[in-house]
Amino acid sequence: MRHGSVCALFLVVLGCGAPPPAAPTGPQSYAELAPSEVKLLGNTRPTKHLQIAFAGAELPSADTVEAALAKANHIVSVGESSAGMDVALSGSVCEVVRGPRLGNLPDPAIAPELDKHGLSEAEGRALFEAKAVVDIQCTPEEGSPAYAGAAAAEIVALAFLRATEGHLYDPHLDRFWPRAEWEPLGRRGFSVARNVRVLREKGTDGHFWLGTRGMSAVGRADLEVFPVAPDAVENLAEKLLTIADAVVNDTRLGAGSVLDLGSTQALCLDRDAYAATWPKGTAGTTVKAAGDSAGRLALADPKGQPGDRAAAERLARRLSLE
Repeated sequence: MRHGSVCALFLVVLGCGAPPPAAPTGPQSYAELAPSEVKLLGNTRPTKHLQIAFAGAELPSADTVEAALAKANHIVSVGESSAGMDVALSGSVCEVVRGPRLGNLPDPAIAPELDKHGLSEAEGRALFEAKAVVDIQCTPEEGSPAYAGAAAAEIVALAFLRATEGHLYDPHLDRFWPRAEWEPLGRRGFSVARNVRVLREKGTDGHFWLGTRGMSAVGRADLEVFPVAPDAVENLAEKLLTIADAVVNDTRLGAGSVLDLGSTQALCLDRDAYAATWPKGTAGTTVKAAGDSAGRLALADPKGQPGDRAAAERLARRLSLE
């Protein structure tokens, strides 16, 4: 037998001269994408912004605002400032100033634009005609809960809404509030349901991206889950608000942190790094932030393999059922 034939036989039987199998490339699990130490996002003293558009020319006086807040049983101090007025409530300080006219007003002649915010046609027309804007910015004092500023902003906003008969806009959510929904503001303390919303977007692959907006009001990063099967969207949207409520006071939230959610663990990853593991067109890979955000974290299965759609769908379903 000639040498070439012998080697050919060895190649088949023993691998004569054959190169070793190629080593796997890229991360084999999402845990490998996490930083070695948690990369914190957000801050402990966040500022909550609320804006009110109204038709009047002048702001209510400091005495008027203080009297309105005192009537609602709030311990408060209000004083004039060079830019407007300062309001101090228990645990928070607020600055109230005049702002420029809002530039993202919904067109009252286009029903879908009004429906996006739950506004009536009359509210849309009145909002479109409002020229003056008051900007309210509230920050928790040192040692106060991260959500104290958001709670204070609602209390102050309600006083101005009643004094001006204005219209409320939340830049964290990119949302105009209908009058029927802002009336309960400040009556029940801080509520995630009022300060955070869950957005959704359908990808060309037929699956969905879900993400919170508004977590910046409490100094936390927004949370995202994708891709999500269509039949899991509604339950998961509700569950994301529950998860958001659970992490309001979590000062260790960031890329690399792990959330223990009942029997399910979710690894927090930089959303862009997570999105890069999915093919173009997958739901969520091209979603841009809407509203103000202090950072964006994607929730992943720590043991899941990057790009494994079935594993991602299982995590979304487990999250929605916890």
